[in-house]
Amino acid sequence: MIVEGANSFITPEARGKLQESGTVLLRDASANKCGVISSSYEIIANLLMSGKEFLDHKEEYVRDVLAILEKRAGDEAELIFRRRKESGGKTPYTEISNALSWEINGHYAQLFAFFRGRPELALTRPFRDAILAHLPAFVREHPKFRGRVRTLPPKYLAAILAAEIATTIVYRGGSNGTWKRI
Repeated sequence: MIVEGANSFITPEARGKLQESGTVLLRDASANKCGVISSSYEIIANLLMSGKEFLDHKEEYVRDVLAILEKRAGDEAELIFRRRKESGGKTPYTEISNALSWEINGHYAQLFAFFRGRPELALTRPFRDAILAHLPAFVREHPKFRGRVRTLPPKYLAAILAAEIATTIVYRGGSNGTWKRI
């Protein structure tokens, strides 16, 4: 198995040959999604907590973010291997990874535009629940920080909703219409 490092990818030709020989090869985009995701949680922490509050609760917050990252990485890997199996082993892992990125980004773009145009929806059910599901357990479980979620800028609320719903659609619901349109 080869897992590409961040921005340290293998040429498409080499990918093809390696995969034809039976090597499991995971693209840098799949292997490094957690880096991008963790950056978003750093921004959320900065928006919801003072520097002192963050330092006071850093261990809990980081523990929860790591749990989220582990789940997202697991979701990505599970779906890659499931789709590979469903293809009878014919679709290369890197093509599956690329398709997942396109699916998530496509849903994300549509959802982000939808929620940017309807900011009033973000704090209504079921969308508020989706925002809270996206956040670290620490934030959900502490009323002081959970209450601050409503003070997040509308653009961030739209981004959180788009990310949570898009990844749920792809990782849990598939893109076969299992999810109802908003």
